[in-house]
Formats: sequence, structure tokens, C-alpha cells
Amino acid sequence: MDSSNYNPINMWNCGSQMVALNFQTGDKPMQLNQAKFRDNGRCGYLLKPEFMFNDNFDPYDKNTLIGVEPLTLTIRIIAGRHLCRSKKGVASPRILIEIMGAPFDSSEQKARHILDNGFNPRWNDETYEFVITNPHFALLRFVVQDIDVFGESNFICQATYPVTCLRTGYRSVWLKNAYSEDLELSSLLIHISTRNSSYS
Repeated sequence: MDSSNYNPINMWNCGSQMVALNFQTGDKPMQLNQAKFRDNGRCGYLLKPEFMFNDNFDPYDKNTLIGVEPLTLTIRIIAGRHLCRSKKGVASPRILIEIMGAPFDSSEQKARHILDNGFNPRWNDETYEFVITNPHFALLRFVVQDIDVFGESNFICQATYPVTCLRTGYRSVWLKNAYSEDLELSSLLIHISTRNSSYS
């Protein structure tokens, strides 16, 4: 009836071959779609993981994940640059970190907001840890918000990646607008580390 989008993750988790979205709408579902297909050379096609071919597989039951090793993902937020709303003056940025994928893995954490410094804010190694039971379904999403004088959050930019495509170490995360278009100067400096949860 309109150009809004639904959350495509549930369809992907069930193994749907095609999930149609309105590409003209710059919203969270479209951002997730752009991120999901970063894998496999951005060709627009992803092979299903082996465990999805098991007759007993249930995307809502973690006990049906045969041969999948859980992952502990640790993210340190160090600093950012040019985290400003267009034509809105000085921003007070806050970072929302989300894991989206299987229902039992979905979670979010918020970094503190930096008052009146969107140009070069520093978080001084704030650390966040996520235990991901099914990394094959998981997407990591950074959302930068401006917290205004009334405490309301306003979208500035975002970046979303499949967890299976993450590289460890110090990383510069290039941020994008609502339509997943690159912002020329906006980025976050982070450190990523992973470990196999079954051995921790």
C-alpha cells in the first residue's frame, strides 16, 4: 500500500530465495539488505549454510544448529570523526551497536553520548561484548545518533556488516547515510576481536 519495508531477516533465516524490498526507501530494512549482500563479492547471491539443509533445522531453535560454532565478538569504540547532522550545527553523538540475525542472538548496546563534539569525539576504548550463537545469520550494525537538548535521538549515519565478513584488529568504519551511500569524511575508529565461544 505504501513504500515502507518490512524486516527481511526472518525471511532470510527461513531460507527464502528472494526477499523483495522497495529500494527507493532509505530505511533500516534496506540498510540490512545492502549489508547482507556485501558477502560473496556483492554479486547478489549467497549460498545457504550447510546446517540449513538439515531436515530438523529451525531458525528459532539454537539446538538445531549442527556444526555451527558460537562466536564471542568484542568491540572497542575508540573515536570518530565528522559525526554531524547536515545543516544542524554541532552534534552530540552517541553510538548504538546492534547484532541482528537469529532471534536468540539479537541484542544492542549503547555507547555514552559525547556532548557538543561531533567533529572528533573520543570514547576512550569503551568495550562491548556479544556472544553470537549463529554467526552465519548475524549482522553487525553501528548507528550514530545525535542526542538533542531534549534527550531525543536523531539519526546521523550508519554502517552494517555481516559478522562472517568482519576482520579483526584496528578498523576504520566508513559510515553511510540512510540510503547506504558513503559519507565522504564520516568514520569510526574501532578495534574488533573474536574468539570461539565453545573454547572460552
